[in-house]
Amino acid sequence: METLDDLQYNDLKIIQSADGFRFGMDAVLLANLAPLSGVKRALDLCCGNGIVPVLLAGKRQVDSVSGIDINAGETERAVRSARLNGLAGLHIVNGDIREIEKYFGYESFDLVTANPPYLKANTGRMSSNPMKSAARHEIYCTLGDVLAAAFKVLRFGGGFFMVHRTERLAEVLHECRNSRLEPKRLYMIYPQADKRPDLFLVYCIKCGNPDMIVEKPIIIYNNDGSYTDDYLKIYYGGETK
Repeated sequence: METLDDLQYNDLKIIQSADGFRFGMDAVLLANLAPLSGVKRALDLCCGNGIVPVLLAGKRQVDSVSGIDINAGETERAVRSARLNGLAGLHIVNGDIREIEKYFGYESFDLVTANPPYLKANTGRMSSNPMKSAARHEIYCTLGDVLAAAFKVLRFGGGFFMVHRTERLAEVLHECRNSRLEPKRLYMIYPQADKRPDLFLVYCIKCGNPDMIVEKPIIIYNNDGSYTDDYLKIYYGGETK
């Protein structure tokens, strides 16, 4: 079973599995906050059903967008979503990011994005649904695999933008630097103003110099459960090129 969901922007739509992985707030923030100055070619790692590539191509108007995921069912849905939305510049690959050089050229992208599995294998509760478990746990790729793939395909000085959970913040920043992806901008995501942040986004530069800015906190919900004005501006506008 599948659903066809309206992305509430310029009639963009996404095809999703009804009972498998479905995109969430993290993917929306990743696509809408990605810095795009000078970006002509972008790649989304672990693209799933293609939500981030669809938004980058259809909403943020990046000239050429690619996505790669190991799940054949998800990439097939992503291909159909690209066709449905008339996104001729969107290219989806069913493949393993651990063998990224089989699919894409070395230093061929200006920007790489990633919404990777958040949980290490054999930690937390594993879903009985294989699609959900692969999206949440590092079964087919680890954090290190994602960073290695990004480094290979990014041009020198290109940008890497990733969303992850705050409990792994120290590890992520450490591993990014070890992978020669220098953290430059950090966004902390708060569900509400009086809650702890549960997500973060980090923007890195390949072989960049050390100098990181912590951006203004992003708060998703008001106390009454409605979206904050800041989040609505991100969702409907995205970062200006």
